Amino acid sequence: MDQNNNNMKQTLETLVIFIALMMLNSCTSSSSLDWDVDVYTKIRKDGNDTLYALTAYAYSYQNIANVTLDVPAYTNEEDEYIQSKTLLMSKFVGQDKSWILPTNNGSYVKEFPVIGTYQFSATNVDDSSSGVKENTLGQSIVLPTEIYTIVYDAENNSYKLTWNWMTSAANYRAYVYKGDVMLSQSSLSRDPNGVITLTDGKGYNNVEVNNGDAVMFEIVGNVYESASSTRLQSQASMTYNLNWGESYTSPSAPAASSSAATTSSAR
Repeated sequence: MDQNNNNMKQTLETLVIFIALMMLNSCTSSSSLDWDVDVYTKIRKDGNDTLYALTAYAYSYQNIANVTLDVPAYTNEEDEYIQSKTLLMSKFVGQDKSWILPTNNGSYVKEFPVIGTYQFSATNVDDSSSGVKENTLGQSIVLPTEIYTIVYDAENNSYKLTWNWMTSAANYRAYVYKGDVMLSQSSLSRDPNGVITLTDGKGYNNVEVNNGDAVMFEIVGNVYESASSTRLQSQASMTYNLNWGESYTSPSAPAASSSAATTSSAR
């Protein structure tokens, strides 16, 4: 009888240890990431053509790594099944907590990106746990308009930009790039204007900018997934190339008094 009790006790102890290990493994493998994601379409005009580029953004309260985006499978117009593919995302201006799917001129094509549910994956650097989140891309289009002015202020080493209204855009932001590196951005604006300022002649990651350096200005108009959402659905994009210190005014720009820009700045 004692032998049976001992066997039963050993069996129960083994079962308790097994359950504890299972629970520990479950806690260890579950994600501790506190993060959010967004996938959307950037839209440009090239002559009479409308071009589209897929882009995405992931942001977390922890340092993350190995951030990827899975494009959903789909059937094309020729009734061919196109398998899902995985795209690698990059750190946003060197930040471990913010990652983007970057776009360049070669990213823009005539075909709209795949409509459907995209899956993001990432690893928490602190505890190596993995996280997965999804976001759905719909077909929403906002067309870019025209840049009116890009005016340099030598005293403040800043630029004031104005542009035409974009139909359906909820708000706007202006950016400046040196090569593929984003130097600075304006505040979000509901009106078609913005200011870009460099601090001590340097942008993000202490990238130095001198007069005469080739830069590209980009102005985007944002359309969100809903009136209450902070996630983008599409983004109209207009670009113009200048050398830092130069200015530009479109022949069709309205008089200065009717296109005055705000004076708020952002780094």
